[in-house]
Amino acid sequence: MKKYLFGTMAIIFAIAAVAFTRVPKGPTATFPFRYVPSIYTQSAVQTNSNWTSGSVSCPSPPNKACTIWVADIYTHLVGTSRVLNTTGNVLIIKAIRGANGIDYVPDVATSTGISSKSDKS
Repeated sequence: MKKYLFGTMAIIFAIAAVAFTRVPKGPTATFPFRYVPSIYTQSAVQTNSNWTSGSVSCPSPPNKACTIWVADIYTHLVGTSRVLNTTGNVLIIKAIRGANGIDYVPDVATSTGISSKSDKS
């Protein structure tokens, strides 16, 4: 009887441990943000306030910053407008030179929270 009791208790504890384990929550959506200024310096492209909700058509080649797709955890709603967070999970945009070698574009590989981008000529 004792050997069955310990086996049964072990199964009950294993089921209870698995039943209450949380599944980590990751980003569930991405949102487009478009670059607003007409200057494309590294510091301007890396400034979060220069990006506004929405997307635009971005022709090729990828010379200048245009649109980025941002994970939902780096954004929030203000009324009906989606904006980038200024506290908590803050988007960090790193910029590199675009295809023309003059203007800057976001670098998806070294930025946080950017899943993809479209640059414009």
